[in-house]
Amino acid sequence: MKLGIRKRITLFILLISVIAVFLASFTIKLIVETQINELGKVYLANYLVFFLTLLVVIVVGLFSIYLESTIVKPLKSLLADVVRVRNDKNFDSRVRTTGVDEVYVLSMEINKMLDALKNASNTLRDANKELKEKTVELEKINKIMVGRELKMISLKKEIEKLKGVKHDDQ
Repeated sequence: MKLGIRKRITLFILLISVIAVFLASFTIKLIVETQINELGKVYLANYLVFFLTLLVVIVVGLFSIYLESTIVKPLKSLLADVVRVRNDKNFDSRVRTTGVDEVYVLSMEINKMLDALKNASNTLRDANKELKEKTVELEKINKIMVGRELKMISLKKEIEKLKGVKHDDQ
């Protein structure tokens, strides 16, 4: 079973802390138990400072490598996938999902969002197609209606002419 990022970092810090306490207590025990002259104590104290400094540098280095591999790389990969999907404008694409940690959960939610965007895009495309069909239909009806209106106007003019002719004959 994989642990989440927060739990892995906590366990890593705990492990490093236990090692550091063990090494510090071992070094202190070595100083206390060693019965040497003052020069030897100074030398041993300098050695202790150097050893603890080196230990801190190693721990920080290991911790940064660990953070890089467990947090930064998966986030960079996720970002690259999101940028790829955005640039391609392809809602069928998916971001890679691996693991069970927070990055995995985020990847799954991004994929769900892409599904929702795809559905919304398809709905919009269908509505747009239906709207275009209705517009074409209305334009045809409008042409017919305008043609009929023009015909009616010309027929009214004919009727008026004929009425004028009839009134003159009587």
